[in-house]
Amino acid sequence: MSIVNELTYWHWWILGTVLIMIEILSPVVFFLWMGAAAGIVGIALIIVPGMDWKYQVLLFSVCSIASIIGWRWYSRNNPTQTDRPMLNRRGNQYIGRMFTLVEPIIDGRGRV
Repeated sequence: MSIVNELTYWHWWILGTVLIMIEILSPVVFFLWMGAAAGIVGIALIIVPGMDWKYQVLLFSVCSIASIIGWRWYSRNNPTQTDRPMLNRRGNQYIGRMFTLVEPIIDGRGRV
């Protein structure tokens, strides 16, 4: 527990950097916001240097959850505009269209 009691702003900034580096390897925007939350805790420790580790973890948790929920809300309400909306959803381009089958449908599969 002595290590936890001696957390400084550098520890939080290093954690934030590591989380952002993990974000580079992951396909979702999740660790980015946790890294930002760790950075916020680091800034809070500069402002309030004697903050107890329990409050640091609480602040990190609240900032992480708030930023992730905020990003999800923002991304749902403001979708990305693109000239190729079906780029990563190739199956959606066939919904609602009619085609002539090359092979008959067997077990739910056929060829267009």
